[in-house]
Amino acid sequence: MKVAVVTGRLMQSRVREVAEEFGCSVFTAPVDIASFIRLEHLQGVDGFDLIIFPGYSTLDLNTVEKSLGIKAVLGPKDLSNLGYVLENIERLVLSKTVPACALLTSEMRSRALTEIKQVDSAEIKSRLLKKPGNFVIRDLAVGQDFPMRVVAEIVDADTMSDSEVVDRARYYIGQGADIIDIGISHKAPARTAELIGVLRRLNVPLSVDTMDLDNLNAAIESGVDLIMSLDKELLEKVRPTNTPVVIVPGREKYTRLSSRLRMLYENIELAKERGFTNIIADPILEPVGYGVTDSIAAYSEMGGKGEVPLLMGVGNVTELTDADSIGINAFLAGIAMECSVSLLFTTEASPKTRGAVSELKSASNMMFLAKSRGTTPKDLGIDLLRLKEKRRVISPAASESQRVKAESVVKKPDPLGDFTIHVEEDKLVALHTRAGKSDVAVEGTSARDLCDTILRLGLVSEMSHASYLGLELEKAEIALRTGRSYVQDETLFHY
Repeated sequence: MKVAVVTGRLMQSRVREVAEEFGCSVFTAPVDIASFIRLEHLQGVDGFDLIIFPGYSTLDLNTVEKSLGIKAVLGPKDLSNLGYVLENIERLVLSKTVPACALLTSEMRSRALTEIKQVDSAEIKSRLLKKPGNFVIRDLAVGQDFPMRVVAEIVDADTMSDSEVVDRARYYIGQGADIIDIGISHKAPARTAELIGVLRRLNVPLSVDTMDLDNLNAAIESGVDLIMSLDKELLEKVRPTNTPVVIVPGREKYTRLSSRLRMLYENIELAKERGFTNIIADPILEPVGYGVTDSIAAYSEMGGKGEVPLLMGVGNVTELTDADSIGINAFLAGIAMECSVSLLFTTEASPKTRGAVSELKSASNMMFLAKSRGTTPKDLGIDLLRLKEKRRVISPAASESQRVKAESVVKKPDPLGDFTIHVEEDKLVALHTRAGKSDVAVEGTSARDLCDTILRLGLVSEMSHASYLGLELEKAEIALRTGRSYVQDETLFHY
C-alpha cells in the first residue's frame, strides 16, 4: 500500500523522519500549519492508495476523496502517535471524522475491558473456580485468577438514614465497587440487620465491619456475605458460620514482623478449630511511618505460601498520607497483585480521597491485565493518568510571526454589572449583580455553556470583563471536575 502523510511546512522534517521509517511518503502543502490546508493546496498528490491528514484537520475528506480519487483519513493529532499508526496501517480502520489517536485509545480501552469482562463469563468463571485459591462471595468470583475485587466501606452507616446509606452505596457501585461494606460504629444489632435488608435490593455482595459481638451475630443471622474483621477475642465468642470471614492478627501495635505473622496464623487456626470454613486473612497494612514495610512483608510472605486468600486495606495509607491518592492506589494495587491479594478494601472518608474507589478499581484492572499479559502496568488501554500525561504535545507557532509580550491590564468596571462565581456540589453558578442587587443566576456544568448564556443574555459589555469571566469559569469547571475547592480570583493549584 502506497501511503502519503500530509503536513505543513513547519512540521515537514519531523513528519518525514517518522514516515520514511515505515516506507511512507510525505506531501508538504504550501502552508505553514497543516490545519490551514485546503483542497486547492493538494495539487500534485497522485499515485497513492491512502492519504493521511493530521488529526486536527478541518477538511471534508469525502470531498477530498471525490476530487483526488484517493482514500483519505485522519491520522493522530500528535506526531508521537504517528509511528504506531503507520506501523499498523494495514489492520487499522481509520476514520474521516475521528482522529486516529482517539480511535486507538478507544480500541485499546475496549480490548482491555473485554479481556477483563471475559474472565467473569459463565464458562470461564466456572472453570476458574475449580482451581485452588479461587472462591465465591455470594455470586462474586474472587481469587488469584480474577481481578482484585474492591470492597468500599460506608463509614458509620449506623448513624445515617436509610436514604443516605443507599445513596452512598449507589455512588460506590457507580465508582466500581464490587462489595459494599457496612461500617457499624456503635452497638446496634437491630440497625445492623435493618441496613443489610435495606442494601440487599441493590444486588451486590454486602460485608459488615464492626467490633461488637451482637452486631456480628445479627449480621450473620441476616445473611451478610462477608464478615470484617475478627481477632482472637471475637473469634472466641462469635458463632461459627460458613459465611466468609476476614481474620486479623489483633488490634495492638506489632513492632516485629514475626509477631504479626505468629498471631495471625494462631487466629487462623483458632477460626478453623471453632468451625469457620471460609477464611480470608488480613495482615493489616499499617500507615507510613508505623510499620508499612513490615506489613507489606507480611502480605508477601503469606501470599507466597498461598494457603489462605488475602485482603488488603489500603485506606490506612491513603487516608493518613497527605498526597494525591491516585498514585498511591496504583502503587499499592501493584504491591497487592505481587502479594497475591484477592480483595482491596478502601473508603472515601475525606475530601482528599474522593474518587479513591474508582481509582482502586482502575488500578485493580490494570494490575490484572499486566499480570495476565506478562507486562508492566503500561500501555494497557486503561490508566490512572489524570493531571499528567505520557506524551506532551507541543505545537510551535509560525516562526516568522511577530511576537508580542503578553502583559496584564486593569479590568474596567462593567456598567452592566458584576459576577460572583460559585461551585456547588454538582454545578457551577454565576451570580450576576447590578447596582448591588442580584438579578440572575446562570447555572450549569460547563464553563462554555455559562459563557454562551451570559453573552446571549447581554450581561457583559466590556471585553476585559468577558475575558476575565471565561478564565474564572474555566477554573471553576476544573475545580468541579477534580473535587477541589474554588475561590474566585485565587490560584486553583499550588506547586
